[in-house]
Amino acid sequence: MTRSVIDPITRIEGHLRVEMEVENGVVADAWVSGGCFRGMELVVQNRTPEDAAQIVERICGVCPVSHAHASSIAGDKAYGITISNNARIIRNLLEGAQFLHSHILWLYNLAALDYVNPLNALQANVDNAYAVALENGLALHSDLNQLYDKLGAFAANGQLSIFSGNWFDADNGEAYKLTPELDLILTSHYLEALKMQARASEMAALLGGKMPHVMTSIPGGNMWVPTESKLDDLLAMAIEVRDWVNDTVLADTVALAGPYAEALTFGKGCGRYIAWGVFEGNGWPYGDNYIEQMKNRYLPMGVLDENFGVTDVEESKIQEYMGHSWYKGDDTYTSPYFTT
Repeated sequence: MTRSVIDPITRIEGHLRVEMEVENGVVADAWVSGGCFRGMELVVQNRTPEDAAQIVERICGVCPVSHAHASSIAGDKAYGITISNNARIIRNLLEGAQFLHSHILWLYNLAALDYVNPLNALQANVDNAYAVALENGLALHSDLNQLYDKLGAFAANGQLSIFSGNWFDADNGEAYKLTPELDLILTSHYLEALKMQARASEMAALLGGKMPHVMTSIPGGNMWVPTESKLDDLLAMAIEVRDWVNDTVLADTVALAGPYAEALTFGKGCGRYIAWGVFEGNGWPYGDNYIEQMKNRYLPMGVLDENFGVTDVEESKIQEYMGHSWYKGDDTYTSPYFTT
C-alpha cells in the first residue's frame, strides 16, 4: 500500500489537502481537510463598517458582491438605516450580475470538463453533431467544423496543458459518458461560456466600479449614479447574456443529466440545503423582523428538502462543530452566533 498527498488542490475555491492510501491501483482510504485560514473576521476588527464591506469581499473572487452586501446590510441594521428604493434596485442589479456570472462560471468553466471530454470530440462526425444538436434542442452558436479543426490542431501540437496527465484519457476515458458528437457540441458551449461569464462580469463592473471586489455598495445604500447611457449599456449586456442562457443552459443540463444520472446522488449528504435568499423585494425592509425580511426576498430564504419542498429555516438549530479542526474550542456542537 502506498500513501500519497496532494496539497494544495487549487482548482476549487479554497485550498484542500487530500491524503490517500492506494492499494493495487485503487484508493483504499482518503482524508480531506481544508486548512487554509485567512481570518477575515480578525482583519475587520476595529475597522469602520464602511471598510468592512470592502474587506470581506476578498473572501472570494467569484462571489464578492454577496459578501459586500451581507456586510452592508449588517451595517444598515447597526446604524438603523432604511436604504432608498433606488439603492435597493441598484444593489439587486449588481447582485444579479454576479449571480449570472457565478452560475455560468460554475456550470461550465469550473465543472463542465468533469463531464465533457474535448479530446473525445475529435472522434465526432461533424454532420452528425449538427443533427444531434437539432434533435436534442441544443444551441448552435458556433461553427462546429471550425471548432473541430482547432481541437485537432491543439491535440496535434502535443502541448495539452490541463488536458494532459491522463485527465481525459485515464482508463481509456471510460469515466466520460458522452458521445463524441455531444462532446463537440458542449465543448463549443464551454468556450462560449468564457465570453458570457466575462460579459456578466462587465455588467457587475459597470455597476460596482470594478469586478471582482466592487466598490459602490456600502452601509446606507449604493454610490453608483445611473445615467441613460450606463443603463443602455447594462440592458444590452443583460439581454445578450439572457438570450444565451435561455438558448443554452437548460438544454445542456438535460443533455448531461441522462448519461450522468448516477451523479445526481453524489455529495448530497442529508439532501437538505439551506438558502438565505437573495434580491430584496419592493417595500423592503418589511419591518424589524429580519427573518421575515429574508422570507420576502425575490428568491426567499428556506430549506430545500430531498423532495424539493421548501420549509422555514430554524436558526436556533444551526450548529457548528470544531472537533475535526485545528481551532481552539469545545469539542461540542455550538451556535455560530455570538454577541459582545
